[in-house]
Amino acid sequence: MAYVLAVTRACDLRANSIRRLLTILPVLLLLLTAPSAVAGDGADPEFKVPAKVTAEGAPVFEQDRLWLRDYTNVMHAVFMVGGISRDSEMGHENYRPELAGEPMADRGRLWTRLMEVVDDRFTSEGELAPWLEQDEGGTWRPAGSPQLADYPDAVYFYHMHHRAGRWEAHGLFDALTDASVQFQSDAGRFLLDQRYADGRFYHDADLTESDRASMAWGLAGIHGHAYAWVRWHKPGAADDMGRLREQRLAQFLGYAPDEMVEVARDIAAVLEDAWESGHRAYDFGDGTEYHLSELGALLRGSKGIWEVLYIFGDEQDQELAESLFDRTAEMLGAFLESEASIKDWGVPARVAFTEDGVEPAAAEVDTAALWNLVNHLTGGFTLIREREGTSRFFERRQPELLDGIGRFTDRMLEGALEYQIDGDYLAETLAFDRGEITGSQATAVALGRFVTAAGNAYRAGTAFERAQDWDDVSDEVRQRSRALYDSLLTHVELLETAFIGAGPELHEDVEWRQWTTWLGNFHPMAVHLPIALLLAAALAELLGLVSRRHTLFHTVRFCIWLGAIGAVLAGPLGWFNAGWDLARDDWTLGVHRWLGTFLVLWAIILVVMVERAHRREAGGGRMGLRLLLFLGAVLVACTAHFGGMLVHGTDYYHWP
Repeated sequence: MAYVLAVTRACDLRANSIRRLLTILPVLLLLLTAPSAVAGDGADPEFKVPAKVTAEGAPVFEQDRLWLRDYTNVMHAVFMVGGISRDSEMGHENYRPELAGEPMADRGRLWTRLMEVVDDRFTSEGELAPWLEQDEGGTWRPAGSPQLADYPDAVYFYHMHHRAGRWEAHGLFDALTDASVQFQSDAGRFLLDQRYADGRFYHDADLTESDRASMAWGLAGIHGHAYAWVRWHKPGAADDMGRLREQRLAQFLGYAPDEMVEVARDIAAVLEDAWESGHRAYDFGDGTEYHLSELGALLRGSKGIWEVLYIFGDEQDQELAESLFDRTAEMLGAFLESEASIKDWGVPARVAFTEDGVEPAAAEVDTAALWNLVNHLTGGFTLIREREGTSRFFERRQPELLDGIGRFTDRMLEGALEYQIDGDYLAETLAFDRGEITGSQATAVALGRFVTAAGNAYRAGTAFERAQDWDDVSDEVRQRSRALYDSLLTHVELLETAFIGAGPELHEDVEWRQWTTWLGNFHPMAVHLPIALLLAAALAELLGLVSRRHTLFHTVRFCIWLGAIGAVLAGPLGWFNAGWDLARDDWTLGVHRWLGTFLVLWAIILVVMVERAHRREAGGGRMGLRLLLFLGAVLVACTAHFGGMLVHGTDYYHWP
């Protein structure tokens, strides 16, 4: 006890020092926790991405708006080149080993900054605004009704989540893993809650407008939900998504596996009714002529449905999954077999499924649409991604179709290098009948989709290979692969400079974000000390009251001081750990965040109270302190409880 008394005397501060602490600390907390910009605060977005850039490098803003589709596709390209800059691909010594260092890290950091803009400006609980426009006061505001065409691009951010491990050596794993998770989940959840009923997706909130496009984009838009559950269930998930308890993930996504199975059953029934066997395609009441973006989205989205049925359903559901796969394979096969619609320089923007095969239905190759189709076939949790824990229908039943996808993507990539590049950059349109460029303006969507699709597809066939394996392939494959790498770098550098305006020194402006992200990792460790000490203070005060041993009050003072110091440290670290986006907190995080913030303020006030009591006669004038301390102990316990729920799920204490 003499030791305790000595320490408490050493910790004794004057009242004016406490007042200074109380004055400065709230200001510091405000500065540390305030987000850089929020929607509608009058500040310009950090990056204003144009729809196009002229040959002279001037930005062109379509209708004086900032479009979500431009941001998402540019972001996909930045992430893709960053991801394949690892030391087995573009960063290998056979190509440019320096890319695996700071350039790779820079692109990861840039992507997180762009993600903040998209998350803050374009979305509210999954409702995606298609564009931003300036009001009379010059403030950029979200505008327009949600467009289903935006959702496949938005939900595709799950491939960043999947590949974030490539940046672990750069200290960006947590930032890249967490940045878009709520965004993706809310987007798919919005579609299921607000644009879906009885197996159909609708363009409008009244659920009256359903067609081929709404079905295709809706299916691709909920693909992230299917991917999340399959990844959670796969072998080895304990080291990945499986670290989340089922109820926790269901709460996050809004749909548990059994609910997803019900959704998949209803969608499969609608697809079965829409199947037109003579045309080998789905007809949702508006014919069998497909835009390439619709075709790709439908094929990709169908996989998510059959995987949910096969993995989480019963035997009848597995049979239904096989039937759905057969329809998808037949439709894909009809397209890949079409000599009339597939040329060396590309595919027309629209194709018609007829009884005589797949025919061209447009006069031009739209490169944005073409590379969107390629990415739907090869990117992320798509048709060619068959691993343990999935149905593996293609591998087991129709492996020749996987080879067909590889041959198709090889042909398109070779065609891009030979026909689609105008000068250094991808052309916007080509004449389908002769392969001549008809529109050469650089667009964010076309360039972004080309880079993203090429990065995903270049190893689907045999015409290209990663740098790590260049010593084992022919000179032709090596030279072709090098040319593709060169083109991807040229395109992403244009996107970063002319479209994003970020320039080459990306890392200098974001160093502070690295520090706050890294510091946030210490929050779980820092919280245990104040929890233990502040609860111990309440217990010591209670024992002193009951036993009338006033010497225990010195222990109370000691615990309060150390506990308050720990709380003041742990509070800001918690904000760093959780991030700045208050609008997107789930209820558990929101409650924990604000209880923890109030706990810091309570701990500071508690220090003042215990110092006042200490200056009075031992045991006297402690009524206010006791009331505050005992109520605060409940606050500490509740804050700790909700913190535990964040880690272990809301069902952690559920009786078996």
